Amino acid sequence: MIIDRQDLYFLLACKGCKSCPAFFEPEDKGSSREILERLYRTGWIENTGKRFRVEKIMARAVEQISGSARTIGMCHGNRKKELVFLYPGETVLAVQEVSRRKHMLRLTFLERCGLKTYLEEQGLLGEDESWEPLPYTAGMGSILPEQITRRSDLEGYPWIRLLALVSESGSERTEKRIGIIRNRFREEIVLETFPGEKPELEPYTEERFLERLLDEWDEVREKAAKGDKT
Repeated sequence: MIIDRQDLYFLLACKGCKSCPAFFEPEDKGSSREILERLYRTGWIENTGKRFRVEKIMARAVEQISGSARTIGMCHGNRKKELVFLYPGETVLAVQEVSRRKHMLRLTFLERCGLKTYLEEQGLLGEDESWEPLPYTAGMGSILPEQITRRSDLEGYPWIRLLALVSESGSERTEKRIGIIRNRFREEIVLETFPGEKPELEPYTEERFLERLLDEWDEVREKAAKGDKT
């Protein structure tokens, strides 16, 4: 699914959702009339004759973004890689910038078995022969940045290959930071859990990094299941 940032922001606002990643929030919100006309032209809303109705698959995406308990933002050190935000639920919804189409976002639903393939296709797992981070050595300061509000914030951390920020949906509070860094001559996974815990480092493997992401997904599903029972 491809949708304009303004249009997605508008649909989320209609659901009462105010959490839109800063990376994806449009500078100009636009008029409601213009947005409705564009949504109608692109087929994301339907006119029943009595009211407008959001097309089924897009309604499902908006529901998942507004209802997800957790957001995982993935920012690659290589600025040529597109930003991706994951919203876990029964499936995962990936919201991704479209670098060749300004102001547009790509939305993709993923089953658990398809997450690895998707991340590999986006260059968010494994080695990247076209770009390499610089090595980190002791005394260079904090390994991971406290917060990312712009892509340029990673420029001061050239040893980071990839940074995944795990946040509570609907707030700006980051719960965990999971990074892949070049530590001297090897790749390592860095895990920082807030508040103020000492970073955990372990050797990087594609499988281990993917497992870290799946742990976040499983925790969301477990909490949802417990909520259903009560």
